[in-house]
Parts: sequence; C-alpha cells; structure tokens
Amino acid sequence: MVDSQKPAKEFDVVTIGSSCMDIIMHVDDIIRLNFMDRDGSERKYTAIEYSTKANVVDVHYAPGGSAANIAANLSQLGFKTAYIGKLGNDVNGTMCIDDMKRNGVNLDGVLRTDEDCSAVSIILITPWGRDRSILTYKGANDRLTPQDVKYDLLKKSRAFAWTSLTTDNGIAAIEESIKVCHDNGGIVLGAPSRSIISKNPEGFKKLLKHTDLLSFNEEELESFTGEKIFTKAIEKMLAYGPRLVCVTMGSKGSIITDGQTVVETGTFHVEVKDTTGAGDAFASGVLFGYLKGRDLQSIGKLAAALAAKEIMSPGVRIGIPHSEEELWDFIMANKVKQTSHELQPGESLDLASGVDKN
Repeated sequence: MVDSQKPAKEFDVVTIGSSCMDIIMHVDDIIRLNFMDRDGSERKYTAIEYSTKANVVDVHYAPGGSAANIAANLSQLGFKTAYIGKLGNDVNGTMCIDDMKRNGVNLDGVLRTDEDCSAVSIILITPWGRDRSILTYKGANDRLTPQDVKYDLLKKSRAFAWTSLTTDNGIAAIEESIKVCHDNGGIVLGAPSRSIISKNPEGFKKLLKHTDLLSFNEEELESFTGEKIFTKAIEKMLAYGPRLVCVTMGSKGSIITDGQTVVETGTFHVEVKDTTGAGDAFASGVLFGYLKGRDLQSIGKLAAALAAKEIMSPGVRIGIPHSEEELWDFIMANKVKQTSHELQPGESLDLASGVDKN
C-alpha cells in the first residue's frame, strides 16, 4: 500500500475542508415523525411544533468540522498533520484555531477573513439514541479559493485528505491540491458529506476521479448512486476512480472494499454519548491504517475502534488514543465481529451474519 522506502516527509497528512464551531444541544422537547415513502422506504423527521418554544436540556460548544477533526485525530495518534482553510475574524474562529493548536496541528495554511463569519453547526441530540439533526452554515470555509492554498504544505506531505467544500472555488482548490499531492507521490482520501453531493454533484464527480480512498456513509452512497443494492452502488463508486471505498452504516457497522474483497466490520459494544464526529474518526482510522501499510481487515478494525472511542464522549476529538498500540489494546479488550469475502453480485448491506474473528 505505502512504500516505506520513500524519503521521509515533513507531514503525514494535510487536510482541506470544514473547520467549524459545533453547538451541541440536547433537546427532549421535540417530535420524531416516521413516514413510509411510495417506494416502500421509511423516512424519519425531527420536528418542532409550529410556533412553539422548544426547551434545550443543555448546550455544549466544541470546535469541530470534518477536515479539522481528521487533522486533530491523526495528530493525537502521532502523525504530523496540517490544516488548510479559511475562518472568520471572530471568537468562534479563534476557538477553532486554539483547539487545533492544542492538538498539535500545523496551521500555516489557515487564513482569517472579514468576508464571512466562521462556520457553525447546530447539532440537535434527541432522546432517540444516535438520532441527531444538524443545521450547518459553512461561512468562511466556503470562501476558500485556489489562490488561498499553500501548496508547499502538500508537496511535503505523504497524504492529502479533503472534505466537503461546496462552491466552485472550493472544488477547484481541492482539485489543484489533489494534483500537487499526486505529483509529489502522495495519496488522497476523500471524506465527503451529503452537502457536496446535493449542492455540487458535478464537482464531486470531478474530485472522485482523482481520489484514492473514499470514506462516507450509506445514506451518502445511496444519495449519489441512486442504488439500493450494495454491489451496484460500489461498482459505480469504484468506476469513478477510488481504489478503496469505505462505507459506514451506523449501528450495523462498516464495509471496506477494493472491488474484489469485502471486509465487513461490526460495531464495538460501548456506551454511546454522542455520535458527532464518528464518521470523521472512522475516516481518520482508514487513512491511519492505510499509511501504516495494514491489510483491509486491520484497517476495518482500526477505523471502527477509532469511531467507537469517539462516540464514548460528548463532542469531538475527545478520547482519541495517542498510539496505534492503544488502539489495538482497545480492539483486543473489546471484541468486534468481522467477516471477509469476495464481492458477489446483488449483495446486500446486512452485517447481521458477521462472525467474531478476534
């Protein structure tokens, strides 16, 4: 996977994408609506009764954002990381920068601007376990242009990770960053969200063509491909360019495939405090395992373990181990189901048959 004989670089991973302030609200005074669509699929909605005031149980402020999370997570695991992005000249931006500094992330590629405020996400945690709804404003994040990027950072990195920017300028900045990374022998991980898939699908397709590793969730997979059958969806994703496609499925676990082998990994049995950042932790684990030269089975376990450690605490970047050894200690102490098999036509996304291989 990774040539360990190549000369060492200054950074292991450089990221571009979201850095925002997460405002996490626990809300009990809220309604959940379940509907059956015409195609037989179930749709769930979080609702607030019209013209009423919903009481919030508690509020927690936590610097987050997918690209910033990946950089911070991997820094805690011992990688040298850097974040490139744009933040507003406001308190939230300062708090986000200070938190990345505390986590050891290089910020030479960060710009502050008066064009817009720093990005904000309001995350509603409901009484229904892992259910949550997010209101997101990308703010200054989406003001990034190709001219803003310090490409020297990417020339010095083993890998580049991009997350959702939705504007044409943002897409162009990621495109050029991918090119610089590849031209200098690096690999690229994409961790998109539904926002780029829905707002800029053509831009997303352009990025996929040059992305080596792809990590996202089953809703995003179905939303982009329009396929409910796993193999058809995966075939479409692999056809765009990624050599490895990783799909998280909440409590059902995750799937990693290179188009030939499918590794299904269940979830660790831990107390769930907050699922915010779980997908970012999983993507961090994928890139960490890949750069360490691990096989697909080990990558699946490392990614699942990192996500489990993330959801055991409220907020993000909390509880992340500080070495691969710590992650393996957690894996060995907390069994997880995992299977590996060849990709078969018409395969479904059902992990219930997984067996314990630890």
